[in-house]
Amino acid sequence: MSKDQCRTPIFVPVETEGVVPMAGVERDRELRKRRHRAKKLAILEKKAAKATKAEKPQIADKLRRLTPGASILIERWGLKS
Repeated sequence: MSKDQCRTPIFVPVETEGVVPMAGVERDRELRKRRHRAKKLAILEKKAAKATKAEKPQIADKLRRLTPGASILIERWGLKS
């Protein structure tokens, strides 16, 4: 056996059609999502404080899409109509 035949690649990337590989470990992805959600919530909280009556339902809808605990935040921020 020659040296080239003995060497097997440690990692062979598998390309599947239409699937984009996700970078990182699952825990890292969860943390990244959590940090992003925290930033978005801070932005929405500032907007909610300045919001008019017409803008409040829109912010409430965005909150519902963003986090499962939206009902608590909607009450806390006074967005309940």
